[in-house]
Amino acid sequence: MMKKITIATAALLLAASTLHITGKMLAAGMSIEAPTSPGKIKEREALESAKQQSPGWARDAKEVKVEYHLMTNKRYQGFSEEALEKNANLKANKHMNKTPVYIVSFIGMEYEVGAPIKYKGEKIIHHEYNVVVDATTGVPLMGFSHR
Repeated sequence: MMKKITIATAALLLAASTLHITGKMLAAGMSIEAPTSPGKIKEREALESAKQQSPGWARDAKEVKVEYHLMTNKRYQGFSEEALEKNANLKANKHMNKTPVYIVSFIGMEYEVGAPIKYKGEKIIHHEYNVVVDATTGVPLMGFSHR
């Protein structure tokens, strides 16, 4: 007999297998948790929104992954007017606080990122760019790269 998997169980499994729980994310003030209910938009809509936001990354990616999470980031407040107008909680809080999001990851590119002024090491190359899309409205909220 096959075991029935609920949304909550699936979300916990997803969070356990996420690409995005890293020390760099935590140091940047970001955290993610497993959601207990589905997003209001579909994964496909989030992917299309991310592709429109970052067409170059989407074009150059060798792989694309989409994950659904609740994100908290009290440090980032640079949201578009559209994002604030369409999401009352985001507008009231001025930051993400367990906000349902899709993290769309464009993977497999190579691009050089800026380094601190006194950095003397090798060039820093990242291979991934992530677009955070509001899972309630479909509006991109932010982008980040940490590897």
